[in-house]
Amino acid sequence: MTNCLFNTTVLPTVTVQPSLYIRGMVWTVRERRKTVKHTNMTLRTYQETISNAAESLRTCYTAYLAMEVRTGKTFTALAAVGKYEAASVLFVTKKNALPSIEADYGTLSPAYALTAVNFESLHKVTGTYDLVIIDEAHSVGAAFPKPSKKAQELKRICQGLPIVYLSGTPSPESYSQMYHQLYASSRSP
Repeated sequence: MTNCLFNTTVLPTVTVQPSLYIRGMVWTVRERRKTVKHTNMTLRTYQETISNAAESLRTCYTAYLAMEVRTGKTFTALAAVGKYEAASVLFVTKKNALPSIEADYGTLSPAYALTAVNFESLHKVTGTYDLVIIDEAHSVGAAFPKPSKKAQELKRICQGLPIVYLSGTPSPESYSQMYHQLYASSRSP
């Protein structure tokens, strides 16, 4: 299933060519300005509508993109963050999803810097970020009675920051699981 429509154009002056620096399981994309072939992506109508979650980020500091599997949650989230105008974004996901995050970011070529890390490497995160995207948010739920290490690390990193949660199955067993997913936010109930 194709998630987006792609149009390729050549821009005559300034476009972005990302370069990749790998440190363990954390990668950072730094931008260099050059004249290169640029891939211009057009979101589908439903993705464009959902990407307006940037308004929710401005007012509530939280957006939860609960979309069906394979419908372009990553593209939609990256587009929403572009509308939010963040300069530095942390993307937390599962280890096997890191290459696809890199590809999606390269296709979009947004104006912000992106650092992607897997859940197991959260303890290595030390940067300053304007926003955090948590992929597979349903896997973050705090364990009762004490929050898991993963949940505690996310709470430390996300303190005071807007968060975009992504999940294809936000409440697989009960709606109370959503309460625990929001533990990372300093503005959660």
